Amino acid sequence: MQLSKHEQLVELKYCERCGELWLRAKGTAWVYCDPCKEEVAALPPMRTGGKRPVTLPVAIEKLQAAGVAAHACSSMLHKNRVVPGSQL
Repeated sequence: MQLSKHEQLVELKYCERCGELWLRAKGTAWVYCDPCKEEVAALPPMRTGGKRPVTLPVAIEKLQAAGVAAHACSSMLHKNRVVPGSQL
C-alpha cells in the first residue's frame, strides 16, 4: 500500500488506564491515551523490593491449633514468607 506523505497508518486502541478508544500510529507501543500519558508520567516511581513479609494472624492460629509454639509460628512464617491465600 502506497501512502502519500500526508497519510499515516493508525490502529484503534483502548487506553489501559481509562478505557477510552483512541488512534495511535501503527506499530507504536503506547498503551495510554494522551491525557492519561501525562497523568501516568506525573506519578511517583513504583517502589520495588525492600518489602517486609506479610504477617498473617489466621495462619498463626492454624499453626498454634496444630500444636506449634507461638514464637516458632512467627519464625516459620518469616522464613517461608507465607503470602495471603496460601495453604499451610
